[in-house]
Amino acid sequence: MDQAPHTPPGSAPSTDLLVRRMGHDFNNLLSVILGGLSLLREEVPGEAWSPEARETYEDVVSAAREAADVIARLTAWAGRQAVEPVCADLNAVAREIEPLLARALPAEVRVELTLTDSPVIAWVDRSQLQTVLIELAANARDAMGGCGELRIETCDGVAPEIRVTDGGEGMDAATLAACRDPYFTTRDRAVHRGLGLSVVEGFARASGAELDIESRPGQGTVARLRFARSGAP
Repeated sequence: MDQAPHTPPGSAPSTDLLVRRMGHDFNNLLSVILGGLSLLREEVPGEAWSPEARETYEDVVSAAREAADVIARLTAWAGRQAVEPVCADLNAVAREIEPLLARALPAEVRVELTLTDSPVIAWVDRSQLQTVLIELAANARDAMGGCGELRIETCDGVAPEIRVTDGGEGMDAATLAACRDPYFTTRDRAVHRGLGLSVVEGFARASGAELDIESRPGQGTVARLRFARSGAP
């Protein structure tokens, strides 16, 4: 099991550190639960499982895995996620993610790429950036009600930048101020946990990047990620 993070004696732990400690403890507990469930399935003969028992077992395993995913997202928000940055072209990452978004989003959501003519080289974990772009696209889909244009752009200005723009309902000032907080959502809590933008925020922290979100009611939302240049983490 991983070693839990510590703070110097007499110092008050920060909110981020408390989340990381809780994530560490819960991850250990969930590892024991999932491991025990796996052993149970192996040791109990198949004929001993009634359909009801098997369904209950699968529900418990699914809930434990979902809990592990929630913990992973919270610790990502707290900036504990590990990143493996490389020299990556943001244009190439955007092209790679386009077919994935086309399959994941409704046909009524059009994905448009607006990329620079020359490569935009950044110091970034490209696989985690793809995950973050999918999170932003899912937020955009919900904000647009499942139809509209989602635009992914790159820019090589003061810093290498990739942005995701939607034409959705936008956010007022109060919602914009809280939108990165874990578990904040304006949608159905039975479906949306409010962890999407907190994961993006955690990725930005861990990457030494800057996340900027602009939005106004009725004018959509723009999420910008600015990274360090190649070789300058």
